[in-house]
Amino acid sequence: MSGPQITVAPSDASWQRKAACAGHEWPDLFHPVEGGMNKFKAQQIRDAKEICGGCEVRAECLADALANDREGIWGGTTTEERKALKRRYMRKNPSGQAGATVSVNPPTEDERCGAYAGTRAHRRRAEWLCDDCLDARSEYEMSRRAAKRQEGAA
Repeated sequence: MSGPQITVAPSDASWQRKAACAGHEWPDLFHPVEGGMNKFKAQQIRDAKEICGGCEVRAECLADALANDREGIWGGTTTEERKALKRRYMRKNPSGQAGATVSVNPPTEDERCGAYAGTRAHRRRAEWLCDDCLDARSEYEMSRRAAKRQEGAA
């Protein structure tokens, strides 16, 4: 399954006026606190990504962030996620020519937060697990242990 193709090329910044984050009441939301991951930072990232999720210029924002090494949440991705995208991009296009594309696959329905498979999506993005995914993982592990106990008793 391939997602939308994102063209990585510098462009003018006229798209920024249409961005969902333009003039947002909490601009710091898109620049998470420094340091390691904690619950506050994870929530801040989720909140910023939620706003980006409905943005009409998300693709342009992501392309700009990839082309200009932006810090913070841009195009619905963190700095770390964009570094991973850029590595994938450079593997596909070692010459670094502008205009190459990188496939950005959104999580499938079963990878969304609150499902056990959502934990894999967090790991791929090098994120701490959110509370919903921690709960889903705990439920999965408990059901696995219960199933093993029943197998052993049979």
